[in-house]
Amino acid sequence: SSGINAEYGGTLVFLIDIWSIVNNEVVDSLCQTDVEYSRAEADMCAECTECQSYQLLTICLLFTISNAFNNGASVFFAIFISFWSAFFLEFWKRYQITLAFLWSKADFKVNQEPPRPEYAVTCEEEDVRYNPITLRWEPYREQSIFKTITAISVVIITVVVVIITLISIIIYKIAVYSVFDTMAQGYWKPYASTLASVSGSILQLVAITILSFVYAWLAEKITLWENYRTETEYQNNLTVKRFIFEFFNYYGSCFYIAFIKGNFVGFPGHYTKIFGFRLDTCGPGGCLGELAQNLAIIFLGKQILNNIQELLVPSIKSWWSRRSSKKYHGKGDDKEQIAISMSTPWEADNDLSEQESLFPEYLEM
Repeated sequence: SSGINAEYGGTLVFLIDIWSIVNNEVVDSLCQTDVEYSRAEADMCAECTECQSYQLLTICLLFTISNAFNNGASVFFAIFISFWSAFFLEFWKRYQITLAFLWSKADFKVNQEPPRPEYAVTCEEEDVRYNPITLRWEPYREQSIFKTITAISVVIITVVVVIITLISIIIYKIAVYSVFDTMAQGYWKPYASTLASVSGSILQLVAITILSFVYAWLAEKITLWENYRTETEYQNNLTVKRFIFEFFNYYGSCFYIAFIKGNFVGFPGHYTKIFGFRLDTCGPGGCLGELAQNLAIIFLGKQILNNIQELLVPSIKSWWSRRSSKKYHGKGDDKEQIAISMSTPWEADNDLSEQESLFPEYLEM
């Protein structure tokens, strides 16, 4: 129910945002030339050394989009979603405790958890300790400090790779904008900033997807190599590694646009440069519109990719597993029915696709 309430609140705020741009004097002053207070034909300074000046009228669309999110309703929704997130977590904890009670695990203690098989097979005969909770001897060895330091180093290095990727995409946006503004003619010239920003966001989405896929494999291998004693310790450490990386991976570009981009660019005649390159600046419509565009492309694109991965890929794997099974003896459309009729329940389960971890759903939440 809390999720539905958040959806209602978001839909209401979206409608208010759309309504706020109607009969807006600030928007009209940039988009219309027939009003008394119009500034649409005013010339603005070029955004880079090689670029040309432009009229305010050319940024009408970008400024309208930016102004749609820059109002009191958006501030209210930000406060609302902050409280909603806190309540969501608290209600989830209550539901978790309820399930633990129903499954007779409310009095479960960590010391009662048995060692992981992967951990037990690596212990020598002398690597044991007496557990006062279970009153049994169990495999145990001290956690390797070297492995812990190595795992932390790997996480730091991967975060640095994310930052380097973000800087590379920023340089790409600057280069693309300069090319479009100096070489494009006619219709595309006023949209040089938009084209650079949109293509950069799409490239960021591709980079996020690739880095996330590679790091998910790497984090699992590193955590297995650390060889934690219990499944709880293993899952907790894997979660921390994934969360730290995914936080920088997903929100790095958004944080840059919201708090850094355009704040240190300087002013005409005294632009701030690093290694001869002028710092990145927001488009004529402001950083807020670009931030909304970046969020829309990255998170909607990622949601589409997640749905394909969670729905389409398992269905294809399951179909291929049934298709490749040795139990098929019929032809055409009768194959699946013959396979089902000749299979025991455990054989039918074996034909299903491999069970994926629920960690991606937990990470989304």
